[in-house]
Amino acid sequence: MGVVAFTLATGKKRCLAAPDSNSENYYDPIISPDGQNVVFVRDTTARVSDLFTVPFQGGTARRVTYEGRRVGRYVWAADGKSIIFTSDREGVGPKRIWKVSIRGGAIEPENDPLLAKIYPHQMPLSALSRDRRRMVYVDDRLDNSAIWRERLANAGGKVIAHEKVLQSSEMLGEPRLSSDGTHIAYASALSGAENIWTSDADGHNTLQLTSFSGELLGTPGWSPDGKWLVFDRRPSDHAQIYMIDAEGRNMRALTEGEHENDVPIWSRNGTAVYFTSDRTGRYELWKQDLVSSTLTQITQHGGFSGVESYDGRYLYYVKFFCSGIWRMPIDGGEEERIMDLPEPWYTRYWDISETGVYFYDVAASPRPAIKYYDFKTRQTTTVLEPEGQAMEWSQGISVSRDGRTLLYGMRHSTSTLMVADEIR
Repeated sequence: MGVVAFTLATGKKRCLAAPDSNSENYYDPIISPDGQNVVFVRDTTARVSDLFTVPFQGGTARRVTYEGRRVGRYVWAADGKSIIFTSDREGVGPKRIWKVSIRGGAIEPENDPLLAKIYPHQMPLSALSRDRRRMVYVDDRLDNSAIWRERLANAGGKVIAHEKVLQSSEMLGEPRLSSDGTHIAYASALSGAENIWTSDADGHNTLQLTSFSGELLGTPGWSPDGKWLVFDRRPSDHAQIYMIDAEGRNMRALTEGEHENDVPIWSRNGTAVYFTSDRTGRYELWKQDLVSSTLTQITQHGGFSGVESYDGRYLYYVKFFCSGIWRMPIDGGEEERIMDLPEPWYTRYWDISETGVYFYDVAASPRPAIKYYDFKTRQTTTVLEPEGQAMEWSQGISVSRDGRTLLYGMRHSTSTLMVADEIR
C-alpha cells in the first residue's frame, strides 16, 4: 500500500510513494502546513515502523527516523520544518513526545508548553492548529490488558466457562498454551519492559524468563514436550529467533544476519522451527532443522505466520498485510486460500485445532467476534463476542488440540476526543 494524492477538481491521482517490496506498507499520510511535503509511516515488520517524507509535487521519499520500534501518533510542527511524534524509544515506561527535522538527524524531546499539558497522561497526538495555540488529540488511556480463557462444550461450540486468567495495567498479551494445556507463555511489560513470562494454566506461579530492557520481543511458543520456548527479539537492527528453556536458562539464537526473522513456532514433532524472513525481498516462511541447522524456504508466494496441522499433512499460514488464511501440503505442492479473514492488522489473531480454525473477525456485525471455521463442513460460526479491543499485530489467540480451550488477549481502554489550549 502506497501514498497517493487525489485532486478533487480533476479526479486525477498521483502516486507519491510506493513500497520497494511486498514486505513494506506505507500509510497515514499528513500534508505539511505549507503544503510542500507529506509525512507518512512505513511498516517493515509487524512491530517496526519509521517516519518518511516526500515532496507533495513529487520526488524521492526521505527516511526521517531509524527507530527499530513502532512510531506512535505524529503531527507536523507549525513551521512545517519538523515532525512531532510519540515513541517509547527510551525502551521502558510510557511513550514520550519527540521532535525530528524533516531532514532527519538528531531526535530530541519536545518540550512545547502546549504539548506538556497532555504529556502527563501519555495521550497520542492528533493535530496542531497552524498558530500553534490549540491542539486536537485523542485521550487514549489503557485501563488494563487481559488474557481470557474460554472453555467450550465442543470445538466451535457453546461457551461453558468464561474466565480472566491474567490482568495487568501494563502491556500483556500474546498468549500461547502449552501442548499439554498445563501452562501459558505470554509477553508482558510488568517488569517495566517487554519480556517473556510463563504461568500455570490458571495464571498462578508466574515466572519471568527473560530480563531485557527496552528491546522489542514477543511471539513466545512452546516446544511439544514443554521443555523449551522460542520467541523473536530485536537486539539491534533486525529481529532474530531465540530459544530458551522453560526455567529461563540456556538462551541461544537460532538465526542471525541482516534480515528480519520473526514469528517462530515449533513443528509438531519438535525437530524444527518455522519462522518468517524477508531474506528473499518479501516475507516467506522458512523452516530450520534444530539438529542439522538446515534452513529451507517453505512458501514461494508470501508467508508470515504459520502452523502445522495436527495430522502433519498441511501448513496453514497468513501473509504480511494481506487478509486470508492459506494452506499448502507440508511435503510440497500448490497453496490454496481457505478463507478471507482475518483482516490484515489482525493476521496473528488465529490458531488451529484438529478440526478447524479459530480467528478474530474485526468486521463482524454488530461487534467484532471470535469465529470458528470447520475444516470438514467449511462453515463458519460465531463462538463469542469478546470484551475489549484486540491488539494489532499481536499473537492474539491460542487453542488446545481438541478445540475446547481457547486463550486470547484483549486490551481495555477509553478514548475521548479532546482540545487543549495554549498555556498563557
